[in-house]
Amino acid sequence: MRVVFRLDAGKETGIGHLMRCLALSEEIIKNGGKCYFLSRIQGKGLKQKIKKNKSFLKEIDKKLSWDEDCELAIDFCKKNNIDWFVTDHYGIKEDYIKKIKKEGFFVLSIDDNANIFYDSDIVVNQNIGAEKLGIKTNKKTKLLLGTKYVILRDELLKAKRQKSKNKVKNILITLGGTDKNNVASKVIESIEIKNNEIIYTVLIGPLGNKIDSNKNIKILFSPKSMAEVYSKSDIAISSGGTTCYELLYFGVPNIIITTADNQLNIARNLDKEKTSIYAGEMGKINFEEIVDKTELLIKNKKLRKEMAKKGMELIDGKGKERIVKEMNNYKIIKLRKAILDDAELLWKWRNEQSVRESAFSSEKIEYSSHKEWYKYKLKNPDTYFFIAIDSENKPVGQIRFDKLDKNSAEVDVSVDKNNRNKGYGSIIIQKGCNYLSNNTAIKKVISKVKKNNVKSIKAFSNAGFKIIKEGKFNNHEIVEMEFKIS
Repeated sequence: MRVVFRLDAGKETGIGHLMRCLALSEEIIKNGGKCYFLSRIQGKGLKQKIKKNKSFLKEIDKKLSWDEDCELAIDFCKKNNIDWFVTDHYGIKEDYIKKIKKEGFFVLSIDDNANIFYDSDIVVNQNIGAEKLGIKTNKKTKLLLGTKYVILRDELLKAKRQKSKNKVKNILITLGGTDKNNVASKVIESIEIKNNEIIYTVLIGPLGNKIDSNKNIKILFSPKSMAEVYSKSDIAISSGGTTCYELLYFGVPNIIITTADNQLNIARNLDKEKTSIYAGEMGKINFEEIVDKTELLIKNKKLRKEMAKKGMELIDGKGKERIVKEMNNYKIIKLRKAILDDAELLWKWRNEQSVRESAFSSEKIEYSSHKEWYKYKLKNPDTYFFIAIDSENKPVGQIRFDKLDKNSAEVDVSVDKNNRNKGYGSIIIQKGCNYLSNNTAIKKVISKVKKNNVKSIKAFSNAGFKIIKEGKFNNHEIVEMEFKIS
């Protein structure tokens, strides 16, 4: 499986999109896949994270419009033989996804806001309460919703989860990878006065602001092991993004300060589930309340234990396994050029009874005449002949285009009898037309199908073909379908 992630990471966009996509890419790579990132990445450290993850980064010029961005993405996918395109960006809208889908790539969209229509194959919203958002999709879209699909990094999943401790000795303060409003400093100013026997560990992300340390304040700048940080933390004060779920996984009771609108539902729902305490929105917070809520957790061992237990039950750490399993359920089909060694296979396919029944000539073909015909087709510059193969390189069908003139061609397609009723037909047709679009001057593809061959008509329709007329051909009632290459 070859996967492209389209996201950005920086001071304005934050780094949450990057971190969860890196986590998902770990699982894809573990399953034998290859991952690419099409991104605008701010900061050398973040770029190094992608490289360290055995993934590839293609940086995008920030001056590109979204239309240009999409064209670049499609071109990149074609050149790198991509199977899946993953979107995790609030700037990507319906048209962008539709264009990617139209080119024959599978699309997985990671959603937080449920504010656009998704034409994607899979939509993942890992947030608590996502099931109630009413995400708008097409009928075929698979929805993976809720904390069952929380995406966590391998580093965290490999670590041992700690039991709730009797006494609070360490408080973690983490307000996101950028903390552009310097909320961490304001929290420290308010809280350290009343709790100067406790160590406060302030986590500064790769694009965060510097904070002065003292005997009670420990500053960590992009630590190597977040698992170690979480394991040593007794309670936390955090923003309302993915960090919340990481804390829950480790059983760390936390107080949430939301730093973006898309965090509001997360914070409120986690508060409702009694795994976290929601303190309010950044900019509207009474910091004295933060002090009071922190003191409540420090003094109430029973409450901390209950919050930790519920959090660990809510996040089991298997989210990305479930997502990749769903991705693997989609059949990846590729085309390779037909070769002489395929002659016997194609002959057998052509002589199958169901294939002969759908063909305009139902007579069995002798192998010798088939082979002569096939040799001619392979040498003919006006014929484009392909074998469709699955993810295990096993042949599942064939497609052939014969040029009618400079700008048009007629198509012939069939699927191996053991691989029918899997939706392969339309995928093979779509990929074949994409080849013509990228490699030839052909602008129109014609298909003639028997009128009673409902499955073939449906396969061509699903690939974007339109019925242009009905009539007779070789004494058969037919429909003629057309696909215009843009």
